[in-house]
This record gives sequence, structure tokens and C-alpha cells, in this order.
Amino acid sequence: MKETLHQGDIVKIERVKSPVLVTSKDFFNQTGEIIGCPIIQNSVASPLHIPMADIIDITDAIQSIFDYV
Repeated sequence: MKETLHQGDIVKIERVKSPVLVTSKDFFNQTGEIIGCPIIQNSVASPLHIPMADIIDITDAIQSIFDYV
């Protein structure tokens, strides 16, 4: 039986060095695919890199992406 992933889960994906945060909504994940963001410790500042300073800001940023999809 295949486990369904949920938005907010953190998973390890084969051949991907960093853990991945599942950002896609649960209804999308039921297709067997996900949209995820790697969690890395060091990165260059840019609009696509969200610092892990405040988890609520990360959740809001991810949710805002899917509000327009």
C-alpha cells in the first residue's frame, strides 16, 4: 500500500541530497506526484529562497503560491 503524502510533510527523496518540504495540496498529491521545495542550510538571498526564521511566514508564502494556481 502506498502512503499518501500531505502538504507540510518533510520527505527524503532518492538521489536528492537535502530533505524536501511537500508544498503541493493534498488533492494533487493523490496523483502520486508532489511539488516540493528542498530544505538547504546555506543559500544566496533571493525571492525564491525563504529563510527558516519563522515557520508561519514559510507557510503563508507557500500557500500564496497555490492560491493562484
